[in-house]
Amino acid sequence: MGTSWRRSVIAAGVAVVVVGAGVIAAAPAQAQTVENGTFVLSGDPDEFITGGQSFSFATPTDTMGVSSVNGNSGVGVGASDASGQGFRVTFDAPEAQPLVPGTYTNATRWPFNTDGPGLALEGPGRACNEVTGSFTIIDVTFGPSGYVQTLDATFEHHCEGGDLAARGEVHVSNPPAPPLLNLGTTIARSGQASLATGAATVRGTVTCDKPARVSVFVTVAQQSSAGLKHGSNFADPVDCTPDTAATWRAEVVADFAVPFLKGNANVEVQSQALDPDTDLLIRTDTTGVVKLKSVRR
Repeated sequence: MGTSWRRSVIAAGVAVVVVGAGVIAAAPAQAQTVENGTFVLSGDPDEFITGGQSFSFATPTDTMGVSSVNGNSGVGVGASDASGQGFRVTFDAPEAQPLVPGTYTNATRWPFNTDGPGLALEGPGRACNEVTGSFTIIDVTFGPSGYVQTLDATFEHHCEGGDLAARGEVHVSNPPAPPLLNLGTTIARSGQASLATGAATVRGTVTCDKPARVSVFVTVAQQSSAGLKHGSNFADPVDCTPDTAATWRAEVVADFAVPFLKGNANVEVQSQALDPDTDLLIRTDTTGVVKLKSVRR
């Protein structure tokens, strides 16, 4: 499963998954290497992209990559042989709708399609300014955050409004997406307020089900007769290992150097780490009330 999400033929961006709030923020998914796939392409004589030739790519001899486009609105598939010669095709549903099985006609050049479906075919140093064509999505299955599990599609692509066509079909079959990193955070109920520095020291733990280096950002707020005291700081990064609680500690100085005092304080902790399988940034937000006791140091 380790190679399914590595960078490959198709470039991709980064997504952030917010765990504690139960929200997943959509963004382009990490490019995936296709574990099982084929890409077959042929062109009419003198067709521009193919030069009138036929091409066939298949894993594992050839390299194939796939990534989602605009969330689950589209899919791009690229293939190349050992010499580096390759092609890429992109399918996009109209108006950012989810890509689902069906025939999409009157397609125009992706990513400049607006109201209608988008299609693009690129070859070695070749692409079209204007595109017309159609494609049929026979099957497509997405996993979390744009992971592409399956795709079966056929297409017909015309350059610059001409009659000559390139035609092809793609097949992608990947295993189910690996579970995302499960990141947990706790906040200890007691902390310290330093009489010497006015800083608040708070602690807690992080847990994970995959090895991860966790960044912890802590905010402390305390209401008193003098008003609201508020400050933030990072804890030292935490190396988390599965099934073992790792301790974090943060020392927070209030804004304008107003000292924190003994008593209750509201603590917010944002922990985040890269999922080692997907390179997605996983974040969990945790809040709690901490009772600060005075210490002289």
